[in-house]
Amino acid sequence: MPSFSERIKRSWDAFRGRDHPYQSYEPQPYVALTTERQDRIYPSFFSERSDVSTIFSRIAVDAASCAIKHVIVDDNENYKDDVKSNLGTCLKISPNIDQDAKSFLISFFYSMLDEGVIAAVPIHWETNKDDEVTDITNMRIGQVVEWGPQVVKVKVYNELTGRKEDIVMPKKYCTIVQNPFYEIMNARNSLTKRLIAKQALLDRADNDAYNGKMNIIIQLPYSTRADKRKQSAKERTEEMEEQLSNSKYGVAYSDVNEKIIQLNRSVENNLYQQVKDLKQEIYNKCGLTESIFDGTADEKTILNYYETTIAPILEVFTLEMTRKWIPKERLQQGERIKYSRNPFRIVPAAQLAEIADKLTRNAILSSNELRAIMGFKPVDDPRADELRNKNLNATDEELQNPIETGDDKQQKEETSKWEEKKT
Repeated sequence: MPSFSERIKRSWDAFRGRDHPYQSYEPQPYVALTTERQDRIYPSFFSERSDVSTIFSRIAVDAASCAIKHVIVDDNENYKDDVKSNLGTCLKISPNIDQDAKSFLISFFYSMLDEGVIAAVPIHWETNKDDEVTDITNMRIGQVVEWGPQVVKVKVYNELTGRKEDIVMPKKYCTIVQNPFYEIMNARNSLTKRLIAKQALLDRADNDAYNGKMNIIIQLPYSTRADKRKQSAKERTEEMEEQLSNSKYGVAYSDVNEKIIQLNRSVENNLYQQVKDLKQEIYNKCGLTESIFDGTADEKTILNYYETTIAPILEVFTLEMTRKWIPKERLQQGERIKYSRNPFRIVPAAQLAEIADKLTRNAILSSNELRAIMGFKPVDDPRADELRNKNLNATDEELQNPIETGDDKQQKEETSKWEEKKT
């Protein structure tokens, strides 16, 4: 355990206090007040005006719905217990003054899908003697502006001045995550870029078709091959335009020999079909379906969606955070950043009762653990924490030595310590 003076020496702040060896910073006296949130990373202009933003938003929300924790694992990389740390608090409750943990993760995953590469930048952190990050109390999302061999320049919101600023940070301090679907979404000639371009062309064609043009042809009673006749036809067209624009009800007159022909059909093109095909191809490449977005997907479709789309995103995020923000000594002790998803979230109540019976009967979960999953308070009964088949009578051996869960053991240890202090 480092001493207090050692912790002070190894504590850093990205914007104030002692200057880090990799950067210099001059505090700004003026605090900006704006009508929009400056800490938020807004999507790019073209992505926001296409269906791509809908896809990114849904993936980001579903990825952030999974729990990301600072945990301890056993030798087989299986979950054992949570680690009480400031980093765990940032991932579960609040990473900074402006965002809660879910909002931070949604913004992070959306920006990663939109930008291709995004960074989680520590604002307040501590290091050890090996210059490894040991604890983080505040972090922000940063856009990578420039790349260097050992450092990166990132654009990060400074809560002291209310503006986004470019700071230079060591790569080993920042969690830099690249989109696992980079070639599909962010490459120069990717499917997503092509979809954005095609949809922009389709929007432009729609604007041209519905921008107030009447699309009519006036057939004059004389030939317009001569220059004087062309000039006369042009003056007649301008006269009719002026009559229509200045008229209260849009009424104009024509000569008895003039004939007006209206073009009531637009020029046909296959832009809409191309947009539709590109969108379906993105769905196929990323493991998405239309039922995912309209809420009609069945259990198998949702499971396939989480395994092929959400899991790769969470794996690269947790692995990068583990290797950057967990020191080597703690890695050997089993500390990791892991994600987990509640498997009972989409299970109907009728099926949940049957699953609960099987899990308790086979001593996989206790009654109180199942009650916690379903949102009920635990029962103050020691039998509710036992892992055994409730449908069978307990033997004498089971009564004397019941199988206890980790939470029950921890509760008994705390109770015994309290009794010892009391005596």
